Amino acid sequence: MKKLALICTLVGLISAGTAEAAVTLTFDELSTQPVDGLSYKGVTFGYTIDGISSTDAYYNGIGPGSLIYVQDSALEGNTQGVLTLDFISPIDQLEFGIALNTYSATTPGYAVSLFDESLVSVGTYFGDTNPLILWSEDQFTYSGTPISRAVISFNEQVARRFAIDNLTFNTAAGTGPVSTIPAPGAILLGSIGAGLVGWLRRSKTL
Repeated sequence: MKKLALICTLVGLISAGTAEAAVTLTFDELSTQPVDGLSYKGVTFGYTIDGISSTDAYYNGIGPGSLIYVQDSALEGNTQGVLTLDFISPIDQLEFGIALNTYSATTPGYAVSLFDESLVSVGTYFGDTNPLILWSEDQFTYSGTPISRAVISFNEQVARRFAIDNLTFNTAAGTGPVSTIPAPGAILLGSIGAGLVGWLRRSKTL
């Protein structure tokens, strides 16, 4: 029994620190280009106006400058359109900054409709934006039922352009290929665990 407990401890040491990797897009990773049809880092973007694909939304576009949640470069586009995010693997956390080019508070400023793996709606969330000089902004945050699609629409009555930045999402556990990153100390713990295994084998404890 003691040997089993020791083995379990060693396995824990070797694998400790491994965690799911959140993906964050700051929209300066690629050259400026229309976002419709673009796939990058596990998400495919779609952008339509009146249901028709449009090039009037750009990855690495110029938006409001430097706000709290949104900084250039950003995903910038026409508020008449609808932005769709399709995720390769279902995610259970989603966050992004959103800004509209209006100096007025907007209620609501935007809507985010979320869909599960079967593209069944899990709800629509409305957000207000608060003015910061020439643009107003907000931060959208979701955590809950795994989703595969997010559809974002904008209040075109009060603003002509939108900007989205710092898009962050996290793959839901057990729903697809999980990217892992070593947390601080993971490499050291793994080395200690491997060293203990070798030492115990040499001393014939294992």
